[in-house]
Amino acid sequence: MRLSPRWSRRAGTAPRRPETSTASGRASRESLETSPKSAPAAPLHAGGAVIDLAEGRVTAPDGTITDLRRQSAEVLRLLAARAGRTVPKSEILDAVWGDVAVTEDSLVQCVTEIRRALGGARDRLHTAHRSGYRLEFDAATPGRPRRPGILAAAGALGLAALLALGAWLILHRAAPPDVRGPVVAVLPFDNLAGGERWDRLARGVTGEVIADLAANPWIFVLADATTRPHAGETPQAVGAALAADHVVTGTLLADDERVRIAAALADPASGRQVWARQWQGPADDLLLLQTAAAEALVGELAAHWSGAIAAADRARAHEAPTRNLDAYDLYLLGIEAKHRMTPRDFDLAEDYLLRSVAIDPGFARAWVGLSIVMGFKASSTADEAKVAALTDRLRDYAARAVAADPDDPSTLLQAGWAASLDGDLEAAGRDIRRAVERAPNDADVLAVAAWSGPGAAGILAEANAWADRALALNPAAPGWHLLAKGAAAFGAGDYEAAVEAFRAAPPGFAERAFFLAAAYAMLGDTEAARAAADELRAMLPGFDLDLYVKTWPHPDLAQRLLEGATRAGLGDDPPDR
Repeated sequence: MRLSPRWSRRAGTAPRRPETSTASGRASRESLETSPKSAPAAPLHAGGAVIDLAEGRVTAPDGTITDLRRQSAEVLRLLAARAGRTVPKSEILDAVWGDVAVTEDSLVQCVTEIRRALGGARDRLHTAHRSGYRLEFDAATPGRPRRPGILAAAGALGLAALLALGAWLILHRAAPPDVRGPVVAVLPFDNLAGGERWDRLARGVTGEVIADLAANPWIFVLADATTRPHAGETPQAVGAALAADHVVTGTLLADDERVRIAAALADPASGRQVWARQWQGPADDLLLLQTAAAEALVGELAAHWSGAIAAADRARAHEAPTRNLDAYDLYLLGIEAKHRMTPRDFDLAEDYLLRSVAIDPGFARAWVGLSIVMGFKASSTADEAKVAALTDRLRDYAARAVAADPDDPSTLLQAGWAASLDGDLEAAGRDIRRAVERAPNDADVLAVAAWSGPGAAGILAEANAWADRALALNPAAPGWHLLAKGAAAFGAGDYEAAVEAFRAAPPGFAERAFFLAAAYAMLGDTEAARAAADELRAMLPGFDLDLYVKTWPHPDLAQRLLEGATRAGLGDDPPDR
């Protein structure tokens, strides 16, 4: 894979300044320090874990007991006092550290320690992307008092205990849990070349990879300060110490002319290496090489449907007993089925994804997956009533995704498509571009934007460039990326590139045959166009050209598809041979 320059850079987190701490923050900290004396005696329960706030002790579901460090215990008490609600990072830092100047890495280390102590219940501590953290207890805690009077509780326990008691009192409110993605630890890249120059490059690449992975909201990436002390340890040891689902390792080998960077992804549970790649480039511009190598690496790792991390998670989900699958595992299996692009697999994907949102109605990406599946099913039927019903469900599922997470890139993409179906092409274009701006290095986001851009908003040249970038970022991408490239190329009027992409894409998908017939016809290759039209009719007996073209809202693309498909003979009865 050729290294390419990076589109955007992200600033690191600046250290907190002592002067930003307030008196109220110091007071909060003081109250937390006194809370062990007044915290409720009854333990709290979360997913099989038992939490003793007074002692700062957590017993994991497997019986492992952990006594938390003071700061970690204070963070846990604050989250418990606000159970079910997201506590901003700034508020936690003020309450726990007060006037001490620390970075967010200190908070991340505490959260990591708490998650490790929770063990199998670590998913009860959720990360709100770029916002804060939320702790969820069980809906009913054994031995919990039956909502005593607030004033009596305040007199008996004091203010600090009342805050902890608040964690109990809000448990009757059922808030859907945040489904977190995998926890990833990136170990410092190992400089095999020696020398300070290459040490700097190795550190730079490590930092860039962590920053770029952290920009993907579906992945929880441990901070460099958390993982650096574990440099040189085995993936199993890192996984056990940091509760990581995946461990990324890397090496750097260089001379005065060339630099070779290698990276690998390991499964800590088994120690198996599940993915590995190498990149190389000239050594004359270290900054460019640093950013380009990180971009290339993250491009293959982080795509939320087809990247190496998602693939490893899907493999793990297949190994799990079906009765134990949770919302995230069902989502992974649903997306995997969707990408096989057959009518039977669309039905299977719908079943998996509906089960996923039944567990977690706030799981935006599962709603997005359902919306996309409805679109594929609509394009694979010739029944007008079914198309209308499926399109209505597409809109409904897209709206649910927006309600759950309006800023997620995949949500924005599907919201754009739904807006185009309602005739709001301006909003469609705005949503699609926002999605790309938020995830410029996610090959899957780029591919979907390339696929939908021409039809939803008339985004032509940009969509074609997005498709090319998606293929460059992830050369091991699935076949549907080629379908995206074909649609984008057709939209841009490059019918030769469209034919090339669709011919290389997996067969058996109605949309592929339709575009291929239209593209061949626009090139004047009538025989090939008729053959593709016959393939489409075999998949969709009773194919209705006017009905099908209605599913592509932008008038320019719809007109050219209609013209090409008519030339291919799809507007009439099958021609005599």
